[in-house]
Amino acid sequence: MTQQKRDPFFQVLENRLCPFLFERGYKLIGTEFCSSSFGNCLAYFEKSAWIIRIVRDRDQHFIEFCSSVDCDICVDLSRVIDYASDSPLKVSMQFDLEVLTTLLIEWLEKIEVLLSEQGVSGLADNVWAFVSQHAPLY
Repeated sequence: MTQQKRDPFFQVLENRLCPFLFERGYKLIGTEFCSSSFGNCLAYFEKSAWIIRIVRDRDQHFIEFCSSVDCDICVDLSRVIDYASDSPLKVSMQFDLEVLTTLLIEWLEKIEVLLSEQGVSGLADNVWAFVSQHAPLY
């Protein structure tokens, strides 16, 4: 447990993500830490019909919006930002968790509107259609 507390993933989670997401009405519904598997980590925050999943997988970080009904329906934060900005910004470059956290804080209000209007499944469909139209840029 001490190793988990010192891990940068959990420090960002405790110091930046939890306070911000709790203030917006999210509940932390689970965390996972696997020191034997490249130090992979997961954290899940739930609100309404969606879950924000924060992932470190082999030292790559992702923030995803997932359906609370079907966890296989997910869309990546960076792709949602590309779609929401209506511009192929190619934001989906690899970022560390601090940068992704800053992007989440800046974009969450607009993304929540999209999620409320379209649901996770509809947003995922629209995001992938947008990405397909701009595929040479990705």
